[in-house]
Amino acid sequence: MQVGPNCLLFFVDETGHETFADKNYPVFGLGGCAINSSSAAAVIAAPSRAMKAAHFGGEDIPLHANELRNPSTEQLDALSKFFREQQFARLAVTMSKSAMLPTGKTPLEIITGSMMNRYADLLRRVRPSRTRWQSCMRLQIGWMKLSNNILAGWSPRSTVK
Repeated sequence: MQVGPNCLLFFVDETGHETFADKNYPVFGLGGCAINSSSAAAVIAAPSRAMKAAHFGGEDIPLHANELRNPSTEQLDALSKFFREQQFARLAVTMSKSAMLPTGKTPLEIITGSMMNRYADLLRRVRPSRTRWQSCMRLQIGWMKLSNNILAGWSPRSTVK
């Protein structure tokens, strides 16, 4: 992916299941981070790779929280340090199975709408230049298309083999 040097990068991943299918983890949410593209390599990529190389078996190892069954104190400390010290925006929305939803709304609709609100709040705080704003608007439109695809029945789980 190629982006300009002043683009706001926005990364998102889900946690849980949108129908609360996992009885051991009855939550659903989206979490992510945002950072200026010119800072991403130095602030996220390089420190993340170094942390994984030192504490998780290799810099190219994918790191998934649900696969960390029994993390060591050293691994937990490394993760804590990474998130505490790296300068990037964090965004998250979660919902438990007991949440009362408006009539006719699904957890997925509420969560994606709430994440869009977090993203809009972040955009207001960074006061982007016209160029950055245009890049961000393209990203927002892409996010809305993704949300619409999800709401139409597509799920990231359906693409996993």
